[in-house]
Parts: sequence; C-alpha cells; structure tokens
Amino acid sequence: MDLTTLLILGLATWRISSMIVQEAGPFHVFTKLREKTGIIHDPDEEILQIPDTFFAGIFSCVWCCSIYIGVFWAVAWLIWPGMVYIALPFALSAVAILANVISGRGK
Repeated sequence: MDLTTLLILGLATWRISSMIVQEAGPFHVFTKLREKTGIIHDPDEEILQIPDTFFAGIFSCVWCCSIYIGVFWAVAWLIWPGMVYIALPFALSAVAILANVISGRGK
C-alpha cells in the first residue's frame, strides 16, 4: 500500500466514522442507525443516553467506530485495490472539512 492510498483510506475512515457517530445524515439515516443500537436522541438529534452495549459503544465513539470502518477498507483494498476510488469522495470531503475548520469558518 503506497502513502497516497493510505491517506485516502485513512481520511475516508475518519469521514465515515464521523458521519455515523455525529451526524444525522440524509433522511436521518445515521440517527436511525444509532437508535437501532439503543442510543436515545433528543428532538434536535443530540445524544441523550447511550446504553452499555457493544454496538451502542461502537456507534457513539468515533475512535471505536473507526477501527471497524478501517478494517472494512483494509479488507476491501486487499480484495480489490481499485476500490480506493470508492473511498476517494469521502477522503476529499474530509480534506474540505479540515480546510474549513483551519480557515476559521467552522461549520
């Protein structure tokens, strides 16, 4: 694996983990996914309560979630190296978010 592929997959891992744990997503898909694990949200979709279960732990922590997303990308890359192009839009999104935060414009 070259450095470019590692960076793309690493940024894509962070972006997807961040979406799953911290965002509502289109049609509130990530909120609904978290609720399937027992996580309770308030009306503004902020997390109110996290049960002490395996999946709730994964879907409430970017660090935890990123391990499993990273394993997925690594296995996918080993099976089909060309899949890095599927990860590229997520990596580009991560870079854009980082640039926005560094520029001081926040969300």
